[in-house]
Amino acid sequence: MSEPSDQQSPEILIHIQAAEQSVDGMVQAAQQEATALLARARAQVETLLLETRRSLERKKAEAEAKSIAEAAREAEQLLTEIRAKAGNLKARCMGSMDEAVELVLERILPSSKGAADDSLQDGPESRLQADE
Repeated sequence: MSEPSDQQSPEILIHIQAAEQSVDGMVQAAQQEATALLARARAQVETLLLETRRSLERKKAEAEAKSIAEAAREAEQLLTEIRAKAGNLKARCMGSMDEAVELVLERILPSSKGAADDSLQDGPESRLQADE
């Protein structure tokens, strides 16, 4: 007759095989779950990277717009300053021109005042000759 331990051996082997199959199933399920988890993590990372790139592009565009606006303000301010300086220079030049005209009138016309009065009576041709 066979011993009871021999009869239990095939039964134990069946339980061991069932346990191995169960463990294999759990390992496969864990691998599938890990693969799915990695895929979701990759998708989330890609989404975050895309959002970060878009955010950086927006910030870059905003910074460029601010920079352009600041440059435009500075250019406008420089134009205003240049116009003011040009106006001051024009006023100084006009003042200098007025002074020059007065000097010319004082120096040239008083000495030829009598001749100028005579030329007024003679007509425009005599004034042109007097000017030459």
